[in-house]
Amino acid sequence: SYTIAKTLEQVSVQNAQFFNLADVESTLLIKQPADQIDIPQKFNITAVIELPFGRGRHFASQVPKALDYIIGGWGLDMNITYMKGWAIAYPNADQVTPGSARLDNPTIARWFNTDLWNDASGKRVAAMEPYTLRRCPLRFSDVRLPGYQNWDASVSKTFPIYERMNLQFKFEAVNALNYPWFTGIASVDVTNAQFGRLNPVQNNLPRFLKLGLVLRW
Repeated sequence: SYTIAKTLEQVSVQNAQFFNLADVESTLLIKQPADQIDIPQKFNITAVIELPFGRGRHFASQVPKALDYIIGGWGLDMNITYMKGWAIAYPNADQVTPGSARLDNPTIARWFNTDLWNDASGKRVAAMEPYTLRRCPLRFSDVRLPGYQNWDASVSKTFPIYERMNLQFKFEAVNALNYPWFTGIASVDVTNAQFGRLNPVQNNLPRFLKLGLVLRW
């Protein structure tokens, strides 16, 4: 499956002062990418494959039973997912230089273009003062966290024992490529030394392997 989507939310006010207590329905809500559910693109493959070798299969269907224990009963399962990352909260200050903060090749140390918040001398601007009306958005529209990439795979071998009874051995690899998924920014506070840095805390399972033996009857 391949999905292209856009999910917006309209549930927040840009400034607390914009909330109209006398007429709640007239409150101006800001429209922005929905938090953690706006996924522009997602690709997924799920496959269950029985290899066509051995007794009763397309190839070598008449082999002796002893040889069938070796070449027959093999199966492959896989689940592959790729998807774009979530939108990031916008910093607590207006940009000095207009334009997109998205970088073509972001790094952990600099996930978006923080230079847009520097003045002419290269000094970082100050954060908005408390009770100051916010003019900038609450969330980026085009700067996103790293995308999710995951491969789960397994190899199984089934040994027939008697009529409906069989023994299955399975070797499984979860996150087989050991790809880490980082889902946070260290800080979007322009006064913080970690401003614009990706938080390298893995939010998915690391690769791990499983061995299983199942008796079915």
